[in-house]
Amino acid sequence: MGHTADDQAETVLMRLLEGTGARGLAGIPPVRGRVIRPLLECRRLALVEELGRAGLPWVEDETNRDPKFLRNRIRHELLPLLAGSYSPGIAGALARAAARVRETVEALERVAARELERLAVVGDAAVILPLGGLLALPRQVAAEVLRQAAGRLGSKAPLRAWAHRGLRRVLVAPAPRRPFRLGGVTLEVSGRRGLRTTRTWDVGVAAPTLPEIESLEPAAGSVVIADGERGRFRARAHLPGARPQDRLAYE
Repeated sequence: MGHTADDQAETVLMRLLEGTGARGLAGIPPVRGRVIRPLLECRRLALVEELGRAGLPWVEDETNRDPKFLRNRIRHELLPLLAGSYSPGIAGALARAAARVRETVEALERVAARELERLAVVGDAAVILPLGGLLALPRQVAAEVLRQAAGRLGSKAPLRAWAHRGLRRVLVAPAPRRPFRLGGVTLEVSGRRGLRTTRTWDVGVAAPTLPEIESLEPAAGSVVIADGERGRFRARAHLPGARPQDRLAYE
């Protein structure tokens, strides 16, 4: 992709105006999966000049001048105003700030990944986390652990401000009455000690009531945990394509 430092500056300003968090201020990542942006540290004018010297043509998207888009108003109005009246190097400064914030976000992700590996019981259909262990972490680390747990189950939801608020709200006391859903994944507090992250399938179909049992054995698609007091176990099987009579929930 051909995004430049000017695109990065526009993105940071746009997200700042929208009230973003740290992840938003990190701007456009240089690499995301198979998408690579090798020109992200180049200024747009320098790139155009180099293309001119090399005799290489390029294509301008005609919508880039449409003022109905916030990015275009930032590009053609706000950034020139800031550069002319306040700081000539504003675009480069914003791009450098985004790079520093991105380093902080990546450090947070690494710490949270270690905590997820330490705390979680991971199954095909659920990730179980001890509530006490989560609450012992700094709040932002705990929220990132929950985000990564949801990602383990396939959540692709963009982390807008509402998603960050929802992830933090899961950890408050008393626990919220309703589960929090994030991109096809449900997060809910289970009892006093556990937080469960499950895929959201067949919403609204209640599991059948089952008699009390004394022990459970792991099965395909199930997660079994003990609460540390030898008094409570949980297993769930909630698989895509399962018939209603096949969906199980024990407690």
